[in-house]
Amino acid sequence: MNRPSNRIAASFAPTPWSLAVEAAREAGEVPFDLTVTNPTRVGFAPSHDDAAVIAGALGDPRSFAYEPHPKGMPSARAAVAAHYARAHGLDVDPERLWLASSTSELYAQLFMLHCLPGDEVLVATPGYPLVESIAALTGARAVRYPLCFDGAYSHDVTAIEEAITERTRVLVCVSPNNPTGNALSEGELEAITSLCDAHAIALVVDEVFAEYVVEGALDPERIRTTALESRCLCWTLAGLSKSALLPQMKLAWAALSGPEMLVASTEARFEHVADTFLSASAPVQCAADALLDYGARTRVGVLARLRENLTRARSMLDGDPETGASVLFCEGGWSAVLRLPAVLSDEAWAERFLGEGVLVQPGFLFDFDRDARVVVSLLAEPETFAEGLSRIAAACRRELQR
Repeated sequence: MNRPSNRIAASFAPTPWSLAVEAAREAGEVPFDLTVTNPTRVGFAPSHDDAAVIAGALGDPRSFAYEPHPKGMPSARAAVAAHYARAHGLDVDPERLWLASSTSELYAQLFMLHCLPGDEVLVATPGYPLVESIAALTGARAVRYPLCFDGAYSHDVTAIEEAITERTRVLVCVSPNNPTGNALSEGELEAITSLCDAHAIALVVDEVFAEYVVEGALDPERIRTTALESRCLCWTLAGLSKSALLPQMKLAWAALSGPEMLVASTEARFEHVADTFLSASAPVQCAADALLDYGARTRVGVLARLRENLTRARSMLDGDPETGASVLFCEGGWSAVLRLPAVLSDEAWAERFLGEGVLVQPGFLFDFDRDARVVVSLLAEPETFAEGLSRIAAACRRELQR
C-alpha cells in the first residue's frame, strides 16, 4: 500500500458545520448567502462591450508564438507596472516583477526559494487559512503569530518577534488582512522590516485587497503598498482575481524589492524557480493591459457597494443597542467581522442564522481566539445583504430577550 504524504491532512472528514451548510444548500434553504466572494456572481461580470474587448485581447496573435520568459512576458509586466502607477502613483520597475498563475502559486514558489524542509513561515491569526496549507505542501512549517485586538485588529510586532526562531525564514503579512481588514501602518512596517533585516527573514506582503480601502482612506499612516520597500528583502503579491475582479483569469504577480545586493542575489536564484514552472498562460499575459483597465473602471462600483453594505451593517447593528452586536473596524477588503453577544459561540450563532436562511462564516474558520465572531461578505448584492443583516439583527434581539 502506498504510504500517504504527511504534507496532506490524514483525514478530510467534513465538519458538522460543513454538513449543515451542504444540507441547507441542497434543500434550497439559503436565500441570503453572505459568504459570496465571486464578483462575477454578484453583478460584476463584464458587460457585453467589455467582454468583447477582453475576448479580443485574449485572441492576440502573440499568444501563438512560444517565447517563454521566467519573469513573464515583458508586455504583461509593463501592464502591471502601469497598474501600480495608476492605482498607487508608484514607478515600479517591470524588471522587478514576476508573473505566475496565482498568488497561491507564488506563495509556494517563494517558500521553496527561501525554506528548507522544516523551516518556518510566520502567518497571522486570525486569518485566511490557505497559507498554512501551501506551507505544508512545500515542506515548510507554518507558525502562527496573533494579531493584536483593542477594539480593532493590528499587527502585534512584539508577538511577531517572540515567534521568530533560528528556523524562521519567511514572515507573511496580509494587508489588508482577510477577514479582519487591518492594513499595515508605517510604524508597524518599520518595526517589521527591522526584525526581518536583523534575522535575515524574507517579508512577503499579500496585497490582493490593497485597492479596496473601505474605512480610513485618508489615514496618512496607512501603507498603500510595499512594492518599493527597501529596508529588507520584500515580496509584494497581488493579482487579477481582485485587481481586475476576474478570478477565472489566472494571473498574479510578485514585486521584488529591498537592499540592492540582496535583491540581485535573490533574483538570480528565483529565476531558476520561476523558469521551472512557467505557469502564466500567454493569452492572459497578452490581455493583461485590457484586463487591468477593465478592473480599474469596475473597482469604482465595487468600492461603492462595499461601503454601502458596511454602512448598512453599522446602522442595523451598531445603531441598535438591542441587538448587542457591532461591526468591527474594517479598513479594507471584502469582508466585515461581526461581534455578537457572547451568549452563544460563533458556530452556534452561525447555525442560528442558517436556520433563518442566512449563511455567514463562523469565526473558527479563521482561527479567531474569541467567541461570537462571524464574518460576512461586503460584496453581496445590496438587497440580499440588507435582508440578511435584518434577519441577523432580529435573531440577536430575540436571543437577548430570552
